[in-house]
Amino acid sequence: MFSSNQKVMATNITIIMTMTAMNTPIMNTLSIMMKGRATSSIRQAIITTISNMTYISQPEEVRAYIASFAKFIRYMLNVTSPWTNLSEELAHIQNYLSMQETRFPGSIRFRLDCQEETLSHEIPFLLLYTLVENSIKHAMTLYEALEIRIQC
Repeated sequence: MFSSNQKVMATNITIIMTMTAMNTPIMNTLSIMMKGRATSSIRQAIITTISNMTYISQPEEVRAYIASFAKFIRYMLNVTSPWTNLSEELAHIQNYLSMQETRFPGSIRFRLDCQEETLSHEIPFLLLYTLVENSIKHAMTLYEALEIRIQC
C-alpha cells in the first residue's frame, strides 16, 4: 500500500511519498489507463508548442524541444511493466518539466530531494508524473511561479 501527503498552498505544491510495492491486477489496469490518458492529454499541447516555436525560436531550440518530445514519447510507449524505477520516473518528470519551461518560461520551480538509496525502488508507472502533470494543469498561473518539490 502507498500513502502520500500532498500539501497545496496557493501555487506551492510539495509531494512527499512513502511506498511499499503492491503488485495487483488493479495496479496493472490502472497503469495502462494512466499511460493512455497521459499520452493523449499532452500530445496536442506539444504539437502546438512546436508549431509556435517555428515562428519565434531559433532552429536549435526547436530541435532541442523535439528531442525532449521524442524522449517523452519513448518513455510513455516503451514501458513493458506497470512498474518502473523511481530514478526513471524522476528523469521522465525532469524531461517533462524542461518541456513545460520552454512553453512557460519562469513559471515553474522544481526541487528534487531524494536519497540515493531510494532511486532503485519500484513504483507504479506514471504515479509521480501524473501528480506533477495535474499540478501544472490545475495549479499553475502565469502570474506566480509554481513550486514543485519531490522528496523521497
